[in-house]
Amino acid sequence: MSFFFKGFVRAEAPNANLYVFDGYISLDGQTTALTSQQLLLRGSKLVQTKEVTGIVVFTGEETKVRMNASPAPTKSPSIEKITNRLVASVFAQLLCLTILFTILSTVWSKNNLAHMWYLGTNAQNPQNPMASFGTFA
Repeated sequence: MSFFFKGFVRAEAPNANLYVFDGYISLDGQTTALTSQQLLLRGSKLVQTKEVTGIVVFTGEETKVRMNASPAPTKSPSIEKITNRLVASVFAQLLCLTILFTILSTVWSKNNLAHMWYLGTNAQNPQNPMASFGTFA
C-alpha cells in the first residue's frame, strides 16, 4: 500500500548528538513537532510492529550514527611495527656508513693519489666527493 502526502519536513542540520532531534512535519496543512521520540536511527530494528510509515531525513555520512562513529582502529600487527623500526634503523646505519666512507675516501685520495700517477689523476684534482658518496650508497 502506498501513501502520497502533500507536505514537507523541516529538520535541524545534521549533527552527532544521538539523543536530540528537533524539527517539524507539515502534512495537508497540519504541523506536528518531531522530537527524538519519533526518530529511528540507522540500524534500528522494529519488533512486533505490523507496519510503519516513515520519511528518510538524513542519508549516507550525514546520519547521526555515522557522524557519531569513531574511526576504525588500525590493525597493523606488532611484527609490522617491529619491521618498520628495523628498516629505519638499517637505513640510518647505511647513511652513516656512507657518509663516513665518503669522508675517509676523500682524505685518502688527497694524501695518496700523488704517488699513483698510473690512475690518471693528480693531487691537485682529486676525486669528486659526491661521486664517492654515490659509489658507497
